[in-house]
Parts: sequence; structure tokens; C-alpha cells
Amino acid sequence: MRRGPSRPRAPSIEPHRSPYKNVQRREPLEFAPAGAGVACGTGPAWYVSCSMSPMKSWWPAVLVLVWLGTFAEAAAGTPGRATDASFAGSKCWDTRKGVSFHVDNDLLAGAPHDSDYTGGFALSWTPRNQSRRALPQSIHWRLDRLFGLGDGDCRRHALQLGLLSITPGTLRSPVPLTDDRPFASLVYFGSTAVWNGSSDRVALQSTLEIGALGLDVAEKAHAALHRLVGDERPMGYEYQISKGGELTGRYVLARHDLLHNAVGGGETLQVKSTASLSVGYLTEASVGWSMRWGRIASPWQTFTPEMAGYLPTVPPLPADDHRELYFFAGARMRLRAFNALTQGQLRDSVHVLHSAELERWVGEAFLGAHWRPSPGWELSYTIRANTPELRRDPARRSMVWAGLEMTRRF
Repeated sequence: MRRGPSRPRAPSIEPHRSPYKNVQRREPLEFAPAGAGVACGTGPAWYVSCSMSPMKSWWPAVLVLVWLGTFAEAAAGTPGRATDASFAGSKCWDTRKGVSFHVDNDLLAGAPHDSDYTGGFALSWTPRNQSRRALPQSIHWRLDRLFGLGDGDCRRHALQLGLLSITPGTLRSPVPLTDDRPFASLVYFGSTAVWNGSSDRVALQSTLEIGALGLDVAEKAHAALHRLVGDERPMGYEYQISKGGELTGRYVLARHDLLHNAVGGGETLQVKSTASLSVGYLTEASVGWSMRWGRIASPWQTFTPEMAGYLPTVPPLPADDHRELYFFAGARMRLRAFNALTQGQLRDSVHVLHSAELERWVGEAFLGAHWRPSPGWELSYTIRANTPELRRDPARRSMVWAGLEMTRRF
């Protein structure tokens, strides 16, 4: 049987000892989170059991059906007409070989604390060979075909290697903080494909990620960053979720709809909406809107700042060589069903949180700038803010972080 958390007070910081000596046992109690349709009870330390009322658990399935319907609608659309160079529409746009390095950190946003999604790194590249039958994108393409997708015009691919860390509110405790979120980390390899829908204002996107939770590489990277900035070594990764490693993965489908495209005075304004469904270590449905304004040369299908679990998913690099400078902003609402970086998976962990302790609705807003000063280089900066992912104090915190990305095109 899986072990869940008890709810004692956070232990005081003292010389290292067995974590179980600081965990208090409490009398059984029952609680029901408001509006969740969930009845829960706690027994001895490290155990929580919950049950969901079937009358109140139908809404996730309904939302999933709505999102799947958007993909069916894409196949029934009618062709439109392109209006400018950045509006590629149903025409195929070429890619260019290149590599991007992305770093996320709350320090880049001037955040006052180092906690929650504390940071991540990603190396992304657009391969020269864009054939859907070439490895590794052929595996991704075959999975898309199982859902009747992936055979549209102008399918383009990008690959990504990523690492991210999740931490509680303090990095100074030698024992697990059972009233806060657990330490967690993820290393993954991902493949992203973008292709045209049947309308020139519709684009479809899918992402396949395979990775591992709980590896030591995240702790080493976090400690190295702290040494670089003169901060103390973080403590607590020995209690991270799936310590030692556990296989995980995620599959994401998204539909992008271009709502507005106007050119005036040499500047372009584009507004689009995105509906997406993610299944795996993050299981959630979301809907979002984003816009960009400025000197735009890249196809609108390559503008996907809202496609981020924590680290953003980078689309394939377009082949156009024109300079561009634009500003962008957007917002997204997620309905989250499962988060392995908080709840764990099958492997036992010292500290995890139960589903009833997670917020179901998570909002996100972002804004940033993108600059291509020459055909070979691109630079972008994005600041993001999330509403709390957890329901109870002290873990109920909003999150603010920023990402810096540099791209070299060949």
C-alpha cells in the first residue's frame, strides 16, 4: 500500500537525525475538501485514504470530451487565405537546423524566495532531417496516428532534453517538511511536432516526453547553481519523490486557432487561442489565449509560449532569415487531475501529497519579448506567474519565475 503524508507541524531545524523521529502520530480524523466531492480520513502517520463521490466526479470526463472535440473540428474546417508573410496558413513553412538553450529560475524574475518550481534547464534542437519516418520522430508520429492525427500537411519536428526541480519553502531542513510540498525532480527527453490543420487558421501540435523522476542529477545541478551565486547548499533532496529514479512520461495534444491577424505601419498584431490535453506525469486540460505585436517574420504556428508544463515546449525553428522584434503576453487556465511531481507515482516515497491537497484550477499569466537581431541568433525573455498549486498553508503559495532562451540557427 502506498504511503501518504500525515499532517504534523513542520519540524524545527536541528542536527541530522532519522526523519521518522520528527513525525508525530495523530488520532484518526475525517475531512472533506470543499467542492471536491472527496471524503478523506487520516490514520497513523504516513497514511491517508480518500474516496470520491461518483456524483461529483463526472466533470473531468466532460471536459476531456470537449477538448477532444476541438481536434475533431480541426478535421472538418474549411481552407482560408493567407494575408502576410508571418501568416503561413496552409502553406508549408521550411525549418532551419538550430539549437536553443533555455533556463528557468525564480532569481531571473526577482522572486523573494527559492521554492516551488525553483528552476529548470532545457536544450532543444531542430534536426535537419524532418522526415516523419526518421528516428526518433518516427516513434512520435506512429503514436499520433493511433489517435488519427499526425498526417496533416507540413509536419515539422523539434527535440528537447530537459531538467527541472521542485522544492518546498525552505532548503535548510535536514528532515522532510510534511506540511509543505515534497522535493521532486524530472529529467526527460521530448519530441514536439507541429502541423497545419485543415484551415489556414488552425494548427495542431503534439509532444511526447519520456523521462525519470528522482535522479541525483537535479540535486547536483541545484547545488552547483547555489555555489555559483554564493548561496548555501540545498538540503532535502534525499527525501525527493521516487528517490533513486522512476520511469515517467507525458503525451500532449494541442490545437491552436488564429483569432486575429492584422498588419499596420509595418507592425503585426496576432491573437490566438490554444486548447490542450496532457496525459502522464502532468494530467490536465487547459485553455489559453496569447498575443504578439511587433516586427514579426516567423509563421504564427511557431508562436507557442503557452505550451509549458513547467519548462516550455520549444517549436521547430522556421527557416526565414528576416530580423524580428516583438512583445507577447497571454494567460491560461488549467484543470489539473494529477501531478506526479507532488503526488508521486508507483514507487514509495518518504513524503507525498494526496490528490485532495491539490488545487484543481491553476491559472497562469505570462509576458515577454523576442528578438532576432540577425539570421543566426535569437534571444527571448519570459516572466510567468502561477496561482497556488496546493490548497493549504504554508504550501499555498503563488509562483513567479522567468525564463531566458538563446537560439543559434545554422
